[in-house]
Amino acid sequence: MDKHGQFLSAVLVMMLALIMIAMFSVYAMILEGNGNVYTSLTSSSISSYMAEQIANQYSNIMPFSSSVNSTFSGMLKNFIAGYYPSYVLADSLLNYTNLTYDYVMPPNVTVPNSVEAYVGVILNNTQSSPTPAPFQQMINVPNTTSFWNYINTTSGYFGQNVEFFYGNGKIIPSWLESYNSSSGKWWIKIGTISASSVTKIYMGFASKTTNLFNTNNVGEAPQLPSTYAEYDDGANVFNNYWNFAGTSLPSGWSGSGYTINNGLSIPYSSYAITTTDYGLNAAQVLDFYGDFPLATSADNAGFGYTLSSSAVTSSTAIQTWFEINNGVWSDDYAGGLVDNGASYAATAALATGSNVYTVYWPSSSSASFSVNYGAVTTLTSDIYTSQLPIGGANTQGSQATAGPIYWGRIRAYPPSGVMPSVTFGSVA
Repeated sequence: MDKHGQFLSAVLVMMLALIMIAMFSVYAMILEGNGNVYTSLTSSSISSYMAEQIANQYSNIMPFSSSVNSTFSGMLKNFIAGYYPSYVLADSLLNYTNLTYDYVMPPNVTVPNSVEAYVGVILNNTQSSPTPAPFQQMINVPNTTSFWNYINTTSGYFGQNVEFFYGNGKIIPSWLESYNSSSGKWWIKIGTISASSVTKIYMGFASKTTNLFNTNNVGEAPQLPSTYAEYDDGANVFNNYWNFAGTSLPSGWSGSGYTINNGLSIPYSSYAITTTDYGLNAAQVLDFYGDFPLATSADNAGFGYTLSSSAVTSSTAIQTWFEINNGVWSDDYAGGLVDNGASYAATAALATGSNVYTVYWPSSSSASFSVNYGAVTTLTSDIYTSQLPIGGANTQGSQATAGPIYWGRIRAYPPSGVMPSVTFGSVA
């Protein structure tokens, strides 16, 4: 072998030796620190086979803010991101060939005393802007998950043995919105999730005979238990919240002619509104839940953002709300008269029963509406230019009653309207 060949062989041996040293260093570090493994792997080129081995070894690595920096080659990053979805890699990493990022093996989880089993929950913000802080995250759990049998699914007691927590054992405020035989829907209150980033929390299960519900940080919607609002902690989960419990309006509301009996109803010639104005806020969204029996003739009664005790009576209407109109629902807005379901964006009549209604009013140029988190209707003309109270009014016609409304809330609006995705781990 000539000198040139010897030199190339020596370089190859050195490269292999460096890779082996790096690998042995990685394995050695695994043995340190009771599972708290810090890695620093730098490579300008690595085979797919080697990437596979490292990906397998580090399939549970998660990003943390106080770990040792790791520089990954483009091949390694793309290999892992493409073939190992359990390996959580921020989307922004894929835009660069070499990027320093913090990674660490998760420490041992501190489990709350009552929890007998738990699953990891990955929240992935895929948008280029962070979530607001605080942020209300929807957690929808279908009955096809591997841990469904750990949940108390008995009607009237559903989810009472479930709580959410951080890796350090701190309980995350949670509120069970609804459930049926197919799924359960929770909301949790967390801090911000950075742009194109993930955060990990845990969903814990106590024994099915344990009731974790309270009015502080583990609760449910007011209409779910047999005793209205017995375990309602919505005020500690959402930015603003009202459950209309009892027979009086909540603090910060005023009105006339309304009725309250564990739910707010607004019959003909009545109104109920907040004494504080809301809306015109891109970081917030209004939801309310209730039943709206539909009128059989021209009638105007609704709930959402409204001015004083006025309902739609002319082309100078000043509402951004859902409205009852001649047996159909209308997405109504400032400056637009909706009469007999003939104008603007009338929607088909909803099935009887209660629904979740959402109004998003980010600016004076648009307002959006949806029912049960479904299709969104967006209006872009004649939007009111000042904030308005939240509430309902019924001052035209006598067929319809708005309500009962069981709860209303203001929550943080997710980046670009996209809720961070939710991925569940296996039961531990």
